[in-house]
Amino acid sequence: SDCLVKLSQDEIVTAAAAAKASKRGWDVSALLNDDQREAVSLLGELLQTRPLAREEWNEPSDGVDEATSDDEATEELSIAALYRKLGEAQEAADVFDEDDLSDVQDHHERMVSIVELCDKIVGLLSIVERSLVGLQTQHDSVVDKTSALHAECETLLSDKLELEALANSIESRLKVYDQLDGMQRQLSQPDFSVTSNAFMPLLVQADEAIAQLSKSAHFADSSAYLHRFRQVQSRALALVQGHVTGLLQGMTEKI
Repeated sequence: SDCLVKLSQDEIVTAAAAAKASKRGWDVSALLNDDQREAVSLLGELLQTRPLAREEWNEPSDGVDEATSDDEATEELSIAALYRKLGEAQEAADVFDEDDLSDVQDHHERMVSIVELCDKIVGLLSIVERSLVGLQTQHDSVVDKTSALHAECETLLSDKLELEALANSIESRLKVYDQLDGMQRQLSQPDFSVTSNAFMPLLVQADEAIAQLSKSAHFADSSAYLHRFRQVQSRALALVQGHVTGLLQGMTEKI
């Protein structure tokens, strides 16, 4: 190795090519031209004098004899040996220790916590959904009850109107009974006569009351009131008769 260092660059290339040709030989299947082969040989020789990337690679192995020949040393530091050591280093780098996995473990723990949080959120959403369904059910129940109450109110209003109409009808029929006292008071007045303005309305009311009570004979006290209205009618007709008789007597005396 010391001899190869002292040689010129051309001599190094020549020696490296000779060593490779004698030891292994070039693969005839490799599509390399002469310049490329020469460059590879030169690179191999330069790597023999350059320290390796790791210090342990520069230390001699325990089983290597100090009297190893130059050819064997050259073979040990050849490109193949370099590739072999690089492969071993790559295999060693592929083995992760606990520190290398700490970031992955932290990321895994964060992902697990996020998944648990998502599960809690899903649970809360399920509770909210059940609450909304319950509220919707209660709303539908209130709507049904309100609709039923509205229909019942409409029925009660219709019944109220019917009762009001019946009450008005009954009031109009009972109003006849209230007219009797007023008609009797008018006939009892001393200045009331056939020529009074209220005489004809009184006679008409008496006729209408008699006709109505005659149709409603099933009412309570209708027969008694019918008799009394006929008395009022008789008194009014008696006033008419007296008035006509007086006119005829006056005209007779004038003749």
